[in-house]
Amino acid sequence: KLKDIFAGEIDFTKGLRSGDQYTVLFEAPHLRQKRSNRDPLLAVEVVEDGEIHQAVRYRDERGHIAYYTPEGESLQPTFLREPMKRYKKISSRFNPRRRHPISGRVRAHNGTDFSADTGTPVQTTADGVISFRGWRGGYGRVVIVDHSNGINTLYAHLSRFGSRITESSHVKQGQTIGYVGRSGAATGSHLHFEFRINGVAQDPMRVALSAKIPKNRTAMARFRKQTKPLLAQLKRLKSRPSESLAMAKPESDSALNAIAFQFDFSNRDPESLASYNAQLCRYNPGSLV
Repeated sequence: KLKDIFAGEIDFTKGLRSGDQYTVLFEAPHLRQKRSNRDPLLAVEVVEDGEIHQAVRYRDERGHIAYYTPEGESLQPTFLREPMKRYKKISSRFNPRRRHPISGRVRAHNGTDFSADTGTPVQTTADGVISFRGWRGGYGRVVIVDHSNGINTLYAHLSRFGSRITESSHVKQGQTIGYVGRSGAATGSHLHFEFRINGVAQDPMRVALSAKIPKNRTAMARFRKQTKPLLAQLKRLKSRPSESLAMAKPESDSALNAIAFQFDFSNRDPESLASYNAQLCRYNPGSLV
């Protein structure tokens, strides 16, 4: 869940490092069952690589739930960081001088490779229009999606295309556009993903992903009233001495009907961090909750 919330801000594939800290506030289990709430996380603070990231849950007047910064900016990214919900590992990163595994020649690797089983769904990272669907040399089966502001994304080595994916068709963020394969010049089953701005390749794992800012300023009073107690709870929890992951215990808050956890990885040795990373990445690299 944390990975979804901070998709536009944090690259969780880096794993845990000494100094990282997670403070999480959940809705109490009995309320979750009563309301059949699918988003039990109320607020969270992540200290990652020295940077502080906060998110708080907000339910608008229509009952729609989303996560925002304390200032009221939506954390729903314009672009998703990754084009797949499930994959084994990142097998090759963006590298202008990578030695090609087949030709042996040094040439730019203008994207990120996600190793996954053949047939794993591939999703478009943002709304857009299909500008190319077909075979493109060593890329094999390819889908290219044009987005706004001169941005396009490329998905290569597909085994097959998604249903109703044709050139000039409109696609929505998260829509399945194809399936992982090894078509073209590929040494194994994986997705090659590229992110280009005005034709220039960018590192998909580092490029800034902008977030939408709510335009309805009249809702800010409601937002503040609903989120202020949650942020105050996070602050109270942060002021207490931290506990290690192995010893983390919940703190109940009857007024908020919430339970809080804090995980502190400060001063952890490399071996224990590697163990935690192995547990947290069991289903997908970077999956935390």
